[in-house]
Amino acid sequence: MADSRIGIKIADGSFYPIMEEGKRAKKRLVLTTVNDRQTNVQIDLYRGREEIESASYIGSLLIENIPAAAKGSPEIELVVGIDDDGNLTAEASEGQSGEKRTLSVRIDDNGTPSAYDIPDFDLSQEPSEGFEPDFPFDELDGDSDEDVPPSEDFFSETSDDYPLEEEVPRRSRIRPLLITLLVILSLAFIGLLIYCLMNYLPGEKALPLRASGNEVEQTAPVAESPPVPVPVPQATVEQAPVPERETVRVEVEGVWYRIRWGDTLWDISSSFYSTPWLYGQIAEENNINNPDIIFAEQKIFIPTK
Repeated sequence: MADSRIGIKIADGSFYPIMEEGKRAKKRLVLTTVNDRQTNVQIDLYRGREEIESASYIGSLLIENIPAAAKGSPEIELVVGIDDDGNLTAEASEGQSGEKRTLSVRIDDNGTPSAYDIPDFDLSQEPSEGFEPDFPFDELDGDSDEDVPPSEDFFSETSDDYPLEEEVPRRSRIRPLLITLLVILSLAFIGLLIYCLMNYLPGEKALPLRASGNEVEQTAPVAESPPVPVPVPQATVEQAPVPERETVRVEVEGVWYRIRWGDTLWDISSSFYSTPWLYGQIAEENNINNPDIIFAEQKIFIPTK
């Protein structure tokens, strides 16, 4: 496939090229989330030109246990490289949780990954200390791929510099401290407000009783009425209290996806689950009665497999 590129599928479903296939190079991208409180990100690698429909799937990297935060706040670092033998290596990591995933693939001439080079996509967590890639990279000589504008809703920044240890995002350290401080101040303010309301709200004042000195109020004699028989109370059967049913709310993890023109539930299931046969799970999660009828620009929830 001439002029083919190695790239990823971004949030809007389009193909984002990273580097030319067959050319020894390395690239670094900083990705971010597109939904609030998003706890996992799946990075799908493809081989193609411009359209994702014509691109061939290579593999996926799944980063989980991302701390819940506002969209655009978490940073997932992706490093992709090709060595002299045509081996493709990709590594994704998230700094706060320490999650790291790696993928090493050899791509044949026909564009399909070799079966013996794919580690069954176990995606097991690699140790964060002492990790070295399967092949070393030299410094780039400046002959990188042409600049491609990143998608505004998926990429926060891009950079080709390596090594990565010199770039420590300061805002990722400061932001949790600011959030904690704001929560503490908010709780203190709420407590002070409740205290002030309980102590300073005016209540009803009881009128004092006045004694009437030596004055004795004369009352007319009241004729005695015959005693009224006291009714005998009937025994009542106490009913056992009925325990209230607790509603257990189960939160399903997943991501939101905006349907593009030409998408089908089979294609969406293949993109997120690597198989089209889980389209029924997506339809059931979004109350879609007829899986053959979906509408463009509609947002649907993709649960975690």
